[in-house]
Amino acid sequence: MKAIPTFLHRGFGALALLFYVAFARAQSGALDTSFDPGTGANSGIATSIILPNGSILIAGAFTNYDGTSCG
Repeated sequence: MKAIPTFLHRGFGALALLFYVAFARAQSGALDTSFDPGTGANSGIATSIILPNGSILIAGAFTNYDGTSCG
């Protein structure tokens, strides 16, 4: 029995991980009609991330979001 080179094992692992990320954890892509951003920011939003709990964290040049003052 011949041994399979290590680089082939790593390549298979990377390929399996790629398929997992691309397909198993994929979202439906459907529009979430329950999401209500309110009136939004009064100036530009530079970046945003989705937190593990599903909340959205935004940062930018705005001083007010949905009528609420923020610093």
